[in-house]
Amino acid sequence: MADILAFCTRPAPKTRVMYKTNLTYKQLKTYLAFLTSVGLIEHYSNEYLTTAKGYNFLRAYAALENLLDGGAAYFRVCPWFGALEQ
Repeated sequence: MADILAFCTRPAPKTRVMYKTNLTYKQLKTYLAFLTSVGLIEHYSNEYLTTAKGYNFLRAYAALENLLDGGAAYFRVCPWFGALEQ
């Protein structure tokens, strides 16, 4: 979802979004319907555009990604982490 929102910061048609995010048409239709229904993306004629709410989601997603990347070293050295992966 974040890839779609990041790509649609400029108006983009559905086919371009599909190719740039490496999704099948079926997957893209599902994601676009969801993102539109929750107000993260808007559909104008033949193009999609990220909304202000979508930008807020991207900022929160980036913060979470940074938080998790900072903790990645801990999981690599933590002796019990292997049990969690299974």
